[in-house]
Amino acid sequence: MPEPTVSSGGLDPWTRLTAVTVAYRSAAVIGDCLRSVARARAAVVVDNASDDDSAGAARRALPGATIVSNAVNQGFGRANNQGVALAETEFALLINPDATMTPGSVEALIAAADANPNAGILAPAILNADGTRIASHNVSLFDQDRIVGKERLPPDGDICADFLSGAVMLVRTALFREVGGFDSNIFLYFEDDDLCLKMRRAGHALVQVPAAAAVHQGGLSSPPTPDVLRRKYWHHAWSRLYLETKHRDPASARAWGRRNLRAYTVKALWHRLAGHHDKAWRDRARLDGTRAFLQGRSALTEAGIAS
Repeated sequence: MPEPTVSSGGLDPWTRLTAVTVAYRSAAVIGDCLRSVARARAAVVVDNASDDDSAGAARRALPGATIVSNAVNQGFGRANNQGVALAETEFALLINPDATMTPGSVEALIAAADANPNAGILAPAILNADGTRIASHNVSLFDQDRIVGKERLPPDGDICADFLSGAVMLVRTALFREVGGFDSNIFLYFEDDDLCLKMRRAGHALVQVPAAAAVHQGGLSSPPTPDVLRRKYWHHAWSRLYLETKHRDPASARAWGRRNLRAYTVKALWHRLAGHHDKAWRDRARLDGTRAFLQGRSALTEAGIAS
């Protein structure tokens, strides 16, 4: 594994980072993403066994990018770990394929990193296509009852946060590796919560930088086909209970899981009787993910990955 090169702050900030994005059926959006980070010293695209032209679209948009082609979909966190493993730069910019960096934002993130040497992760403001703000920083997963609503008021300047969204993250490459990167047991969802918890517990700050911004077309990384949606609902239920076990208490996770079994069963039946077939199908996927966790089945088994 290469050790990241720490460059002088006097150099072009773009030379200090590797852009990493994970594609899965992302051909429609990945070109804009890569063009927005084309000035990076290096770019790595990890293609998670897409059955569309994701890899080809990436090559056309940024011919110099390194393409890693997985034979099996490895999930979000595991694939990002593959990309960061190839980085030889001080920083890695982890960016979803349906996100684009706005002009000047990478420079603002690097400047904030230099001003806050204890920061392990820095993140821009996340915007909708119409420029409205998306909630992207918060208190940590287990402390959200300390605030009302989903996010504090938008900050006027750089602030320390307990959580930063994984849609776009600037990480110090060495620290990312030091804390173990994204948890390889998680296929999808809550990887960013886990990483933020690990980074904070290792003594490193998380900094939200409102002078930097990225536009995120949420949900467009992969087309919302039935199999994609079922996978998302299943893993959302499983991963939340996994994090409860890992960071809080196994007994709490089991109790919560049993409550979820009852709730999702009732919801699925109710929606089915009411003719809300999409909602019934959604809650059945959540029920299946919850049951799998309580039975001790891994997310990797569901995804067809050998652990």
